[in-house]
Amino acid sequence: MRAYIAILKDSFREAMASRVLWVALIGIGVVLLLLAPFGLHTQKATQLRRSEVSKPAELLQSLVDGANEEKTPAAHIWSLLTENQKTEV
Repeated sequence: MRAYIAILKDSFREAMASRVLWVALIGIGVVLLLLAPFGLHTQKATQLRRSEVSKPAELLQSLVDGANEEKTPAAHIWSLLTENQKTEV
């Protein structure tokens, strides 16, 4: 194990002396600073699009069938619907 650590130490010292490590670290830092403004923004979906539901009739039927059951996803979704939406379904 000592031989491997000695090789790593020697490689690190050699990279520091030849400025390869410094050039690599500065290059990586510049790239990261250039990419920093391009952040990732996530949003929660609050609506379904037509392309996301392959069989809308079956989805609505399962909501109606699961409305009377307790502690099911269909019953929870049914409870979130307004009265107008329930009559439309």
